Amino acid sequence: MKSSKTNKDEYKNLVLKEENRSLENLMKRHRMLGDLGQLITSEINLEKLFGLVVRQMKDLMHADTCSVFLHDPDTDELWSMVSNDLKKNRIRISTQCGISGWVYNQQVPQIVNTPYEDPRFFKGVDRKTGFRTRNILCIPLINRSKQCIGTLQVLNKQEGNFTEQDLELFESASHYVTIALENARLYENLSELDRIKEKVIHHI
Repeated sequence: MKSSKTNKDEYKNLVLKEENRSLENLMKRHRMLGDLGQLITSEINLEKLFGLVVRQMKDLMHADTCSVFLHDPDTDELWSMVSNDLKKNRIRISTQCGISGWVYNQQVPQIVNTPYEDPRFFKGVDRKTGFRTRNILCIPLINRSKQCIGTLQVLNKQEGNFTEQDLELFESASHYVTIALENARLYENLSELDRIKEKVIHHI
C-alpha cells in the first residue's frame, strides 16, 4: 500500500512540475511578446525593422528560421523581404504557389506539421536553398484596411510540432509586425516625396 501511495505522489509531483514549467514558459513568451512590440514600434527603417522582427520571432516561437513574404501587386507574387537563410528579395513565388500563397489568398493561418505530405507545399524553395522544412506555422498579415499585405511564417520548431497555443501567440505578434510595416512604409513614402520635392526645387 505504501509503495502504491508513493508512486501516486511521485506521479502527482511530476505532473505539477510539468504544469509549472509549461506555465513559466508561457509567461516568459508573453513577456517576450511585450518586448517585441516595444522594439519594433520604435524602428522605422524597413530593413532594420524586419531584421529585428526575424530575430525576435525566432526566439519567441522557438523556431529555426522566420520569413516575411510581401505581396508585389505588379507581378502578383510574394517575395521574401527578410529571411535568415535567404538573401533579401531572392525568393519570389506566385500567390498561387505554396503554403504562403494559400495563406495569402485564403487569409487563414495554417499549421503544417508534415509539409512534404501536403500537396500545397512548394518544394522548390527547399531545393533552391538546401533547407529542409520539417514543419510550418504561417499566418496572413492583415493591415488596418483589412487588406492582406503578405504572410509571416516560422519554420522548424526546435522541439516537437507547432500547436494551437503557438498559433495564438504568433497571431498576437503579427499585429505588431503589420503595424510596424505599415508605419515604416509610410515613412519611406514620405521620405521619397521629400527627395522628389528637393530635386524639383533644385531644377527650378
